[in-house]
Amino acid sequence: RGRGPGQGLASTAPLPMGRTESSGGSRALASREERSRITEPEPSASSRSPFDIFVEILHGASSLCGSGDEALEFVYVQRISDGGPYDLELVAFNKIDPLNYMTVSPHGFTEYAGGSPVIFCPLEQWLFERQLHRTVRELFFFKDFARRKAFHLWRDAGCRERMAKASVDLESKLFSLDREFRPLLMSVRDLCMELGELRLLRTGFAQPHSLQEFREVQREWQQDVTKRVLRSAERIRQEILKTFAVILDRVRRETRGPGFALETLTSSVGRKKAAAAAAQAAASRPGFTKGAQSKVDSEALEALGFPKDIGFGLRSMLRKECSRFIRFAVLADILTMDALSSLTFGSLADVVRGLTGGVDARAVTKAVSVKPGAKKTGQEQPGLVFKVQVQLRRCSDGRLLDLSVAPGANDLAQYLVGAVCLGCRAMLTFERLINHTSLRPFRAVLNPMEAKVQARGDPGNAALEEQSPRGDFVDQIKQAESWKDNVGRLNGIFDGAFDEASHTMRVLEGHLLRCRSCQEADIVASVHQSTGSTHAVKGLGAMLGEYRLHVEELHELPGNFNLRVLDMDIAEVNEQLIVAPQRCLGELHALLPQLIMEQSREIADWMVQQRVQLDMAPASIDDFVQQLRDLGRLGFETLARKEQLERVGDLCQLTETHKVPECGPGRKQATNVG
Repeated sequence: RGRGPGQGLASTAPLPMGRTESSGGSRALASREERSRITEPEPSASSRSPFDIFVEILHGASSLCGSGDEALEFVYVQRISDGGPYDLELVAFNKIDPLNYMTVSPHGFTEYAGGSPVIFCPLEQWLFERQLHRTVRELFFFKDFARRKAFHLWRDAGCRERMAKASVDLESKLFSLDREFRPLLMSVRDLCMELGELRLLRTGFAQPHSLQEFREVQREWQQDVTKRVLRSAERIRQEILKTFAVILDRVRRETRGPGFALETLTSSVGRKKAAAAAAQAAASRPGFTKGAQSKVDSEALEALGFPKDIGFGLRSMLRKECSRFIRFAVLADILTMDALSSLTFGSLADVVRGLTGGVDARAVTKAVSVKPGAKKTGQEQPGLVFKVQVQLRRCSDGRLLDLSVAPGANDLAQYLVGAVCLGCRAMLTFERLINHTSLRPFRAVLNPMEAKVQARGDPGNAALEEQSPRGDFVDQIKQAESWKDNVGRLNGIFDGAFDEASHTMRVLEGHLLRCRSCQEADIVASVHQSTGSTHAVKGLGAMLGEYRLHVEELHELPGNFNLRVLDMDIAEVNEQLIVAPQRCLGELHALLPQLIMEQSREIADWMVQQRVQLDMAPASIDDFVQQLRDLGRLGFETLARKEQLERVGDLCQLTETHKVPECGPGRKQATNVG
């Protein structure tokens, strides 16, 4: 509180109301009726501030103030920070702002700006306006306005911050909209798409191939595909490095301006002063070494064509561009690995389509169907058929055991899957772009410590740098669902084809059983037994017919069977199976005429002998009686010889029926005897 004109700023006492109105303009007071309509609510004792209590006392004592010294008594007040225009607090004289403060007296409120009074408001008018202000603030709109305003400010600030971060991220990562990186990105994408359309296995053939022939063809094919992949990777690397060089040239041209020259000069002078200060400090502190620029950092800047003592602005720009280069290199590696994945998955899928008859035409046209420079015959059709060989196993003594098919279903499926994996590993011989030596200066600018560790030859870090996706890539490919699905379909195709082949194998197994019986048959004994009875001759005829039929059936079998994806070759097995029945049939053809000749000669000799005995005249009665006895015996013997002659006739009929070739006089002699 101040009193009288001798107390500094307190000398500027509040002016009377009439004087203030005449100097500051007219201000009409509210009528008593209007003030009576609005009554200020009584605040609770706990919520009343010292200023409210003071104003209440001041209002009650305003009518008692006279024109004496009491009218000059006043106090200093100021607005509360973060409060409204009517939220004031008492303040000491030594804490006021001389350029902006307020005083309150029983007459009213006076506001000073620059040491001069600018506004005066009577006490009752101020209380009435404060009450109006508080009443308005009780409305929901004004009551909630501060919170909504703070919320909107916070939200807008967050949105602007997110937009700024998103803008920075898009500027550094969205290469498709960048003027310099967009053509490079499109070129890399085109090269990767061409890379993804290659195939690791050739699936278009005009003729069936054996597994060995197929292996030789695929070895040459994969060597050619590997060369094309390496050439594509080198083209991608050259395109990227060429664009990087163009951008670095632009950065060098931009940094030759006066702004960067001044900044470089300033930073150089600053570094010299800092170096001098550091040297002076080092002289006073023993053991302190002078800090210098890293050798790796200096070599990286020289490799990029920049001076060693570049300024902070140029270094910041260079780091920004280097970070973009590294990110683009990572993106190029991702696109390349995606192309390799498409190549691998597509290769196995084309193998499945080739086996099912629906191979993609790209396998013949776009996927290097012939060697570079070779002429296309135009005879190759999409398809894949394997030659399989039916093999006959024998015991050590030469007896036939069983039949088998080589290669089997598992062998073919495992070879095809392994060939795709082998081709994939062969293609992954090129180095990833992020690990290429041409990008080491960029990485050294971004992370000098890592480059320093690599320069020292740290084996752990070197291994990390040389890390390649060769092993992990193939393992990840094998864990993919599409890969497992195609492998399952491949196994199913071969299993179905070999199930169909089993029906053909049953036919060959029947011939195998008959060949075993032929091997075990004793043709000589069977032929000699045929002379004992007519039934034996009939059995010999049945044996002869069976062997003949067996040989004819083996001759009628084709050399191979086409079973979807298999070309089953049975010619060699057929040649081995036909040996036994042909041997038996040949022995029968050789023994039958010989047997007929022997039997006929025996009968003829007996007849001649008996004729000689019958032609002899008896010399005595005893001789005559003996001849009569011989005639009786001859009658019985003739019946036996007759049966023998009938069997000889049956054998002759058997030779005629089966067209057994005859040689010598056996047939003529047999006819004469008959």
